[in-house]
Amino acid sequence: MPKKKEETVGISLCDSDVEELEGVGKETAAKLRAAGIYTVRDLAFASRTMLKEYGIGDETAYKLIRKAIRECNMDVVVPADTITRSPQRLSSLVHSIDEVLEGGFAVGNMYELIGEYGTGKTQMCFQLSIATTLPIESGGLGGSVLFMDTEGTFRVNRIEEIAKHREVDPSNVLSKIYVARVFTPDHLELLLHETVPKMIVDKGIRLVVIDSLIKLYRASYTGRENLAERQQRLNVVLSRLNTLATRYGLVVVYTNQMVANPIPFGEQTRPAGGNVVAHAAQYRIALTRKGKLRMLNVLDSPDIPPDKQACFAITSAGIEEAPCS
Repeated sequence: MPKKKEETVGISLCDSDVEELEGVGKETAAKLRAAGIYTVRDLAFASRTMLKEYGIGDETAYKLIRKAIRECNMDVVVPADTITRSPQRLSSLVHSIDEVLEGGFAVGNMYELIGEYGTGKTQMCFQLSIATTLPIESGGLGGSVLFMDTEGTFRVNRIEEIAKHREVDPSNVLSKIYVARVFTPDHLELLLHETVPKMIVDKGIRLVVIDSLIKLYRASYTGRENLAERQQRLNVVLSRLNTLATRYGLVVVYTNQMVANPIPFGEQTRPAGGNVVAHAAQYRIALTRKGKLRMLNVLDSPDIPPDKQACFAITSAGIEEAPCS
């Protein structure tokens, strides 16, 4: 008979290596690591569907996930007055924007930035990347960034320019921003499932940026006959991002494009991705443009009223304050 793993009474294995969990042998552990699951906590956030893709049977996956959930006390229901009221925030480095967002971008949450070309989506991602590397007392998260570039718009010289204007060492900032040039949905999904979890731990990632999310799926799934599959795969990716944000205490920001929506006697624009994308992020933010002035509005949020607006300008120093007039 195989030797049963020793259990330490009163000590949680939640953040231990996944192989420490009873029922996980070397072969199963290798499959879990291939799926980006390194700790018992990672396993608690996994799904049976994902584990089946890596050769773990449905019944085995079900039992292991349940054990991991119990080990991490995720089966415990808590009273609302014990929940943290003020999560850690990442500053945009713009006072009016932080004010609209109740202090900045909250860790453990996803933010969708929606806007047409030239409204400042990529510039906002650059500024947030720089801010993340700053100390907590300066509005940052004291961590690193994973910037997933699907459009080929990441620019080292722009990061350097903004950092210099803000009197931040550009070389220090760039050393903490990890860039992945992503070309297809399969490429993105592979990174999110297998590469990113380990990077988050090893590199101290606190911000994950995808600029932009929908581009890959619109290019790969053309025609109405492929719409259902596209939406299903988008749903899996967004669910994975939400899990990563919650599991590791990240800020996740992804940009979205606007598409034409033909209507009688005219045409409107709407965010791409349909309902799957619309309901994924906790915070849905619209960026618009009027001449050189840009505006930020919160379209959907669990705690921010929709009538708040911040105005900003894009300069050599990045995103800066601007009057709404």
